[in-house]
Amino acid sequence: EHIDDDVSAMREIRRMLKPGGTAFLMVPAGRGLFDYYDELHCHVRRYEKVEFRDKIKSSGLRVLGLNFLGVSLYPAFYIVKKYGRWKMRGKTTAEKREQVMREVGRSSNSVMAGFIIEMERRLEGQLTWPRGIRLYAHVARGDT
Repeated sequence: EHIDDDVSAMREIRRMLKPGGTAFLMVPAGRGLFDYYDELHCHVRRYEKVEFRDKIKSSGLRVLGLNFLGVSLYPAFYIVKKYGRWKMRGKTTAEKREQVMREVGRSSNSVMAGFIIEMERRLEGQLTWPRGIRLYAHVARGDT
């Protein structure tokens, strides 16, 4: 999410992998949720699942697994992102940065979020989620 040419970065990951080696890639999900928080964290984009899969494949990597994380958090996350985008329109970069620092302080080390993520991890491989706050992919070199 921080690199303009993400496919070239994925090609480099493929090049560095030993035959039989794998890697995990994780990116923010939901193109329509891009907001000031992403902007201030130097995100270039948020991804849709099909777009992420297609970019991985076009880089020569093979997708072993692809799913969402933060599924249970998504409804609240969606509302916060949409509200935040509306609330911060027309604000200066300094005002946006101040808001991000307040938000990070409130959400860091959340026991509830940690519990939810752990429950999702335990269900890993049993369910495919329709939405989430992040996407992850388990990938391998396409020639192995």
